[in-house]
Amino acid sequence: MSTPIFSYTKEELIQLLVIFLLGIIIGATLLNVYSGKIIDNLMLEKNRLQARVEEQEQEIEELQKHKYSLTIKKIVPLLDSDLNQHTQDEIINKIRDLLDRYPGRSIQETDFLLLWDVIHNRLIVIEDKTYQLQLDIIVATEELRLYLRVSPYIHKGEGE
Repeated sequence: MSTPIFSYTKEELIQLLVIFLLGIIIGATLLNVYSGKIIDNLMLEKNRLQARVEEQEQEIEELQKHKYSLTIKKIVPLLDSDLNQHTQDEIINKIRDLLDRYPGRSIQETDFLLLWDVIHNRLIVIEDKTYQLQLDIIVATEELRLYLRVSPYIHKGEGE
């Protein structure tokens, strides 16, 4: 017979050691499965975020390319006037004729002070009547929007 260690027999100690090792193995396996699931989720999230970053970097590159190449495609005069529609259409056509060199130009190359000088206080004759344009606002995007007030022009010599 053997002498018991801590009041356990050799067979009981082996059983306790086996149970303890089995518990460590099962615990390590469960920890591995749980942490593996978390790592998989984190890797998927990382891949999604990397794809999103790449997409946004491409968008930034596209925006930077177009930032300097924004061109005027259309002239849009907007009139504030009590004139009839036919007269307003004729004035709009004359304004577009005056500014026919601007479509296709880059906004950065456009001299808006010159544009202001060309349009502001401009006199336009439609059907033997003279109208004065007063340019209020210029909005430059792909559409060059001109906000204008139109009023009949009174010659200084007419009232005398």
